[in-house]
Amino acid sequence: MSPQVHRTDPPYMQVVKHIKAEIESGVLQDGQKIDSVRSISSKWEISLATATKAISTLKSEGLVRSEPGGGSIVTRDQAADSAKDRVVRSLEGRIY
Repeated sequence: MSPQVHRTDPPYMQVVKHIKAEIESGVLQDGQKIDSVRSISSKWEISLATATKAISTLKSEGLVRSEPGGGSIVTRDQAADSAKDRVVRSLEGRIY
């Protein structure tokens, strides 16, 4: 049997999986705010950069969106803005 490396997920992915599980279980509802980057950083004892990466990952997956002055909001029931959608809009001249 060949040796295998077993690693845990990186810290930002652990945060992502936790928040994702809360969204899927209904603990975090659509339209509800999630913890701020600073709060996640403090609670999980990770750097601000790592907490920011976790939030960015959730945004890219379409699970949260940012509101200026309002933090990150759960958007589970809303369609994510996919790369394909952005390309189509840019070709149509509607990029903003």
